[in-house]
Amino acid sequence: MKKQAVWWRRTADVDWRTAKSLNQLKRYNMALFMAHLAIEKQIKAIIVEKTGRPAPYEHNLNRLAERAGIERDEDQKRVMTEITSFNVLGRYQTEKV
Repeated sequence: MKKQAVWWRRTADVDWRTAKSLNQLKRYNMALFMAHLAIEKQIKAIIVEKTGRPAPYEHNLNRLAERAGIERDEDQKRVMTEITSFNVLGRYQTEKV
């Protein structure tokens, strides 16, 4: 499982750098999408390290943080909820233009 955790962290780092680059280009929707992905992967690395099991198929940052045993205050939970909501809408749009 150590290799899996390293993979999650390494790809999270790439995604975070991509998010920062997209933000500089004012591609805010995609920047936030990639930031969510980076945060999700970092949390999944923690879950793998703590449990010795594969990361769950989950995108909700608060649920993942809970499974990882990460304590969050109410403001952090609110921000994670907003990021997750944006990400889910970006992934699974019901209407296409």
